[in-house]
Amino acid sequence: MKYVIAFMLALLTGAAAMAQKDPQPDITGNWYSVLNVNGHKLRINLILQKKSDTSYSGQLLSPDQMKTGLPLTRAALHGDTLFLEVATANARFEGVWDYRASAYIGSYKQNGLSLPTGFSRTETSVQDIQPNRPQNPKPPFNYVVQEVLIPNDSARLTLAGTFTRPSRNKRYPVVVMITGSGPQDRDETVFGHKPFWIIADQLTRDGVAVLRYDDRGVGASTGAYGTAGIADFASDAKAAIAYLRTRPDVDVNHIGLLGHSEGGNILQVVAADNPQVAFAISLSGPGVKGEDMMLKQNELVYRSIGAPDTVVNNRLSNMKALFDIVTTQTEKDIIKQQLTAEATKQYAALSPEDKAKMPEAQYVVSIVTSLMSPEMSSILRFDPAAYLPRIHCPFLAIGGSRDVQVDADQNLKGMEAELRKGGNKKLTIRKFDGLNHLLQECQECTVGEYKTLEQSISPTVVDFISNWVTLLPTLETK
Repeated sequence: MKYVIAFMLALLTGAAAMAQKDPQPDITGNWYSVLNVNGHKLRINLILQKKSDTSYSGQLLSPDQMKTGLPLTRAALHGDTLFLEVATANARFEGVWDYRASAYIGSYKQNGLSLPTGFSRTETSVQDIQPNRPQNPKPPFNYVVQEVLIPNDSARLTLAGTFTRPSRNKRYPVVVMITGSGPQDRDETVFGHKPFWIIADQLTRDGVAVLRYDDRGVGASTGAYGTAGIADFASDAKAAIAYLRTRPDVDVNHIGLLGHSEGGNILQVVAADNPQVAFAISLSGPGVKGEDMMLKQNELVYRSIGAPDTVVNNRLSNMKALFDIVTTQTEKDIIKQQLTAEATKQYAALSPEDKAKMPEAQYVVSIVTSLMSPEMSSILRFDPAAYLPRIHCPFLAIGGSRDVQVDADQNLKGMEAELRKGGNKKLTIRKFDGLNHLLQECQECTVGEYKTLEQSISPTVVDFISNWVTLLPTLETK
């Protein structure tokens, strides 16, 4: 379950080289800034169009995370002070022109958070904000790299991906990589980490072909991500297998799946009773019901940041009440009605300080919208017991002992029990000490630490995966 960064909407800016004698300069056009959110840098682009002498329209865009911008509900310039607002995000910005910096310098405020910001006409490149990620593969590569398009005719979309294989012309075993939750690119990029690219590079160098692809609606893939759940993502993975079976350089008897986090849910759906799947690899994947996994996640995440027992217990009680509605009801109207009532009740019990951070309407809508999304509702309702006993191919399950998102003890134990229940004896279950959900060697082992670690994924884990695949019986590499 990949940790997806919530983009803090609404910073803004405005003004170019402004003569001191001109009280109302022309600030139309593009402005650029970098927002520092807990150590993670996000590029922010602002586009302004003039409506009158003092008011503007426009949009805010984070090019690293969004394809389209968010409309401004207010953009006004009074003297040397710029005011901006994005109502849908409960966000505001107020900045004063600083002639020395040639920028509007001010603060962005959202839901109790206040961050210093500055906008200028100088554009920031990806390289300017890129953290050090020494494990990311670097060319030249001693293997074939091919950009491919994967049709999913049943969903009327096309997935864009990268296929890599050793350079000799022959048929190779292939690993299909399936990303975790949230919109993900083919490398499963998060905070500059690209774990799927790193794993793919090692596997290909060791004689195994790899197919990795952008999620539907992400990168160069078509379709819509927000309307999809686990069953839809499983359809995409099946389309990837069907595509591989048409290639002359693929050993169709040795196509396997590798899924991280929610990708572990997806591979279970695809591999169950499927003779076309030769092996499966679950990284930080689920082995218990989705609701139980999510409750444990909330407990571990809050304890990892030092929350007292009273806070943790209250959080779990609230979450269980909400989750139970999603997992026990089937009619959307009833689910929405009950979630709204429960979220309203929970808001009423918040402290005045917490209420000041977010209006009631926004609090309720955010909870209802999140839990009713196809992806989240399918995660909560997912039961590995419906799939794991029906998987009979070699299966590798890996977890990190310090994972606070998918608890290794809970889920590896559940996974092994269900696989053995179906008679699968070709199992390798491995818990690695000191690794988090991304399988990084961690110190604090909180979700917030993902971005501060230079290591993208433990080399020991990458080697273990590659060795396991290449040593499978009947598998011929290179």
